[in-house]
Amino acid sequence: MAALPPPAPEASPLPPPVLPSTPSLLGCLDSTAPRAGDGQQQAGTAMEATEPGLLPAAAGTYGVGRVGGQEVVDGEPNPGTDGDRGLKMGGGGKQPQCKNMKQNQRKKLNGSSLIKEKCQKVVKSQDKQLPDYRGRNTKPASAGLRSPKLTSSPGVNFLVRSAAAKRAKMAGSPKTPQPPSCSQIGSPSLHDLSPDTTAANSHASKRKPRKLISDIWREAEPIYKDGKLVQGKCIHCHQIFAASRDTGTSHMKRHLKVCEAKTSMDDMIAKMGRPDEIAPNWKYNPKLARRKLLKLVVMNEMPFSLVEYTAFREFTASLNPWFENISRTTIKNDCLDSFKYHGDLMKELFENASYRVSLTGDMWTSNQKLGYLCLTCHFVTDDWKLHKYIIRFVMLETPHNSVNMFNSVLNTLHDWNLEDKLFSFTLDNAAVNTAMVNSLRTNLKKKGFLVLEGKLLHFRCATHVLNLIVQDGLRVIKNIINNIRESVKYVGSSQSRIEKFDAIIIQEGLPTNTPSPDVASRWNSTFLMLQAALPLRSAFLSLENQDKEYTFAPLNSEWDLAEAVMKVLEVFYTATETLSGSKYPTSHLYFYQLWSIKNLLNKEGSILNRKIERNEASVQDKTIARMVEQMQTKFNQYWQETYLSACIPIVLDPRYKYDFLEFLLNDFGSEKEAETWMGEVKNNMQKLFNEYNKEVESQRDSDTQEVEDDNDPLAEWDQYMKSKRQQSSNELDQYLKEQLTPRKEKVDMLHWWKTKSEIYPVLSKIARDVLAIPASTVPSESAFSTGGRVISDYRSSLAPTTVESLICLQDWFKAADARKNE
Repeated sequence: MAALPPPAPEASPLPPPVLPSTPSLLGCLDSTAPRAGDGQQQAGTAMEATEPGLLPAAAGTYGVGRVGGQEVVDGEPNPGTDGDRGLKMGGGGKQPQCKNMKQNQRKKLNGSSLIKEKCQKVVKSQDKQLPDYRGRNTKPASAGLRSPKLTSSPGVNFLVRSAAAKRAKMAGSPKTPQPPSCSQIGSPSLHDLSPDTTAANSHASKRKPRKLISDIWREAEPIYKDGKLVQGKCIHCHQIFAASRDTGTSHMKRHLKVCEAKTSMDDMIAKMGRPDEIAPNWKYNPKLARRKLLKLVVMNEMPFSLVEYTAFREFTASLNPWFENISRTTIKNDCLDSFKYHGDLMKELFENASYRVSLTGDMWTSNQKLGYLCLTCHFVTDDWKLHKYIIRFVMLETPHNSVNMFNSVLNTLHDWNLEDKLFSFTLDNAAVNTAMVNSLRTNLKKKGFLVLEGKLLHFRCATHVLNLIVQDGLRVIKNIINNIRESVKYVGSSQSRIEKFDAIIIQEGLPTNTPSPDVASRWNSTFLMLQAALPLRSAFLSLENQDKEYTFAPLNSEWDLAEAVMKVLEVFYTATETLSGSKYPTSHLYFYQLWSIKNLLNKEGSILNRKIERNEASVQDKTIARMVEQMQTKFNQYWQETYLSACIPIVLDPRYKYDFLEFLLNDFGSEKEAETWMGEVKNNMQKLFNEYNKEVESQRDSDTQEVEDDNDPLAEWDQYMKSKRQQSSNELDQYLKEQLTPRKEKVDMLHWWKTKSEIYPVLSKIARDVLAIPASTVPSESAFSTGGRVISDYRSSLAPTTVESLICLQDWFKAADARKNE
């Protein structure tokens, strides 16, 4: 069941945003002036500049703008007052076009000698550096050109610029760059730095560029040289193309059809919907923004102090100035509140559920030596979807014994409304776990909450059982494993040794996948170490000849033995990988994987024993025979404790049923033992069916009583059919008599039983609960890697409740995202 977020409140009127105190761009960037490429008026008050000087201070408005509430002209304060006839940019009205304004000024000032004299005085009196429209300083007056300072009068400004231009032409110096129009303002690009070409937004060229009318220039940036169009640059991938009159633009159009950057952007826009349809209806929701921020912190295991970083606050302000900054305490409280909210939703779901759940549990010790118990809940919902959620990550009181574990588990079951819903509990074979499960079985059995009187309650972790079996066998060759382990550590202990070993590998043409040391307590890591080291056998032998300090080199006979052991370990590794899954049912796979291992051990043991009896066995054969014998002894020990949990799920697999068990159980023991095991499986399967059938009949009777009509003349007919149905063969018999599904056919167990739920209503409920049993505790163990990052050396002071909320919320968010992507 998806963890639903709180319903978003209706958007309330929001106060206008408080913009940061950085300089604002007015003029043609004003909110009321239409911007290039926009089909509608821009909303807001002004465009904000990230840093002073990086963007034009007065673009497209004859250098007139407003910074910090004071009018500026070309970057300097304007002494004019509000009564002047100068343009006051940043107001609310639309600004006139620059071309029309120049024409009007020419008409008004034509023939005015008085004003001309004033202009000449202004030009001669000014000798200052003025920034051009990019914010860069022009040449000083000593370089041959005096930059005029503008006044607040439009007419005077026009004549001042005309005189300055004429003066520059007579002096033979370059013109002062004119500010671009509103549609030409853009960020500086690499072309601004090129000595040969000029980008479209640059007016340093001597010739006026021709107007571009092709639609291609909406997707490409023109590049000019001496006023002539020479190239075009794709605005998506920045690839440059020839763009003269001779070449045309067809090749750029063809490029846009295959441009990966544009295609990905188009796909994203298509998924988001049409912006012109979304934008008018979009409203800022501060509570939704806070929830998304919490998800960012939780999913990426970030510290709560992130929200107080100056750079983070600047980033959020640049995205939305309405976003309200919060403290680390606030985001922590949001985390606790969200954990409680979603937890309450799940508790309500479990309270009304018709299915049972299974748990996995494991212990973990943090770097502060604190013990945590992780409990993960697994279940199949009415829509036949497998779900898992971490419902508890609690710090366990010391000592970490069975009593404290039992109290913590029982409190969790009570808090989450799961006391009468528990079907199975997957744990490893530690003695403390066994004692805890026995106490839990006694408690829930008295309350009548367990099926089969709790016989299926303790499902021993399959991967842990396999680990113990393999570890017993590897003890026989521990010296060989240790030599290989130390060899792997040696070649990776320093950079010089790594380079030396890599050189040997390259010289001999061997695979370059350098092995990593194993973890002694994890046999599968030992398997991976051997798998990577064996192909490099000759490299280790060469290293022994070249490096006298390398004293761990295995002998040739030891390498041969390691290769023989790998063949035995491979079947264990396959079983471990198969039974460690959490996104598909694994309980019905347990029996077949156990049989594969038992079958291999029986065959290997039989072959080696015959060689030993005939005195044909080598030292290697005798060593492997001892290893297989140790594995068989440990296997038989755990088979006696797990056979019922392994066999009942296989009965519900339509490819096997009882026939498969009767055929293969002889491989696990004597014929008499196989008959005993088969009898127990059939007896308990029938009891399980009867218990579920009783619940279904009870629910059916209650539903019938609600709609029962005392005047119904066919009420006796209903009772007659009910008794007849009970006398006839039940669903279990009908299912077992049905023809087996072909063995090689891939069967989605959940889908198969979903389609058969109408035919087998009772058995389908059993299958739903049995298939939810996880065969291993890997789902709970996976939370410990997250716990190690959350409770790091730098976050060791987090309260236990905060740690639990972070671990659980991350798991719930990931589950919700996974369902969205299905």
